[in-house]
Amino acid sequence: MWPSNPSCACPANRAFPRPWVVAGIVFLALAFSMGPASAQGVEELLFQAMDLNYRGDVEAAARAFEKVLAVEPENPTALTFLGILNVKREKTQEARTLLKKAVQAEPENVEARLWLGLLDLWDFDLENALKILEEAARLDPNRADAYHYMGTVYAFRHNPIQAIDYLKKARDAAADEADTRFRLARAFDQAGLVHNALLEYRKTLELNPRHTKALNSMGWIYYNHGDTPKALELWNQALSINPKDQETILNLAKTYNILAFEAFKAGKREEAAKYWKKTLSIHPGNKAAKYYLQRTS
Repeated sequence: MWPSNPSCACPANRAFPRPWVVAGIVFLALAFSMGPASAQGVEELLFQAMDLNYRGDVEAAARAFEKVLAVEPENPTALTFLGILNVKREKTQEARTLLKKAVQAEPENVEARLWLGLLDLWDFDLENALKILEEAARLDPNRADAYHYMGTVYAFRHNPIQAIDYLKKARDAAADEADTRFRLARAFDQAGLVHNALLEYRKTLELNPRHTKALNSMGWIYYNHGDTPKALELWNQALSINPKDQETILNLAKTYNILAFEAFKAGKREEAAKYWKKTLSIHPGNKAAKYYLQRTS
């Protein structure tokens, strides 16, 4: 509201202000009157940006979050989401800057801390990644992905016991997430704790029966313990879920070729040919199968 000053009233014969002066006064008046509404405008922009983000329109969402920051440069939500979008756009330096600003604006911002930790992981700065992720876990003890990433660091360092400790915490925080159970199973597997690994792989499949990575990993446990038929059963199950899964195709092709070669050495040419044909049925370009199948003809 403009302050009133009756003593400044203009005389009747005084000239009116020039048009550009009037325009300036009107602009300033509007600017003052729009103060409370601008906050509402930011909320609307933020809502639109979030909606575009959830729809997966990365570029449009990024532009919308940039509009929010043009009005509120320290808006922690916009800083965080634009940072994450810049990671997806492979603009990692810009992402890091935005995420750091988000943490400065909102120190309890766990999401921004997690993505900063991930950026350090990708840069192989494991020490700093651990510090950031530990702080994120301290701020939100129920954040499963913080524990998972810490477990990943220790797994990368070939420290399966420490990895298992953090992945158990991830499991406890998100017991109904198949991927969390799978990661714990892999950690048990790498540590040689086969029984625990199988339990977690089975739990993974209870939560997600189409989890081909769990089926492939279980298959190798059975194969390495001499139960090739069970391994083939699991890998064929994975192939029925995703016929283009390269890991499954290579597992089956390798095993069929080994079985074929063993049969061939034992003089069982028909059995060998049967296995090499199976290899070619799922992996038509397999050179070994083509070569040896010709020799059995």
